[in-house]
Amino acid sequence: MMKEYVITSGDCDVLFRDIGSVAVVSCRYYQSVVDVCRTLMILRSSTVAVYVILATVQRYHLFVWTVFSPKLLYEAVFSLVISVFVLLLFMILTCIVSRASTKSIRSSL
Repeated sequence: MMKEYVITSGDCDVLFRDIGSVAVVSCRYYQSVVDVCRTLMILRSSTVAVYVILATVQRYHLFVWTVFSPKLLYEAVFSLVISVFVLLLFMILTCIVSRASTKSIRSSL
């Protein structure tokens, strides 16, 4: 029979299962950060997609290289910067959550 222990430490709840020593961490703010980052990435991706479509439709236009192409380049680079920021945010958040779960498990044992 599998035993489960729930350990509460500040904002995080740690579910510790006896079989396999698996710790599942559920933080209060983690899901809201994930939702905000997902929405931001969807908005950035849709903006870049719109400019790709505009540049493709206007590929024979006189101003495609002076108007649409630089805007597409700026949007793509900005989206890349935002993606790197989101990746770093997830890495830092995962590190904080794992440390909180380790502290909670050690203090309860």
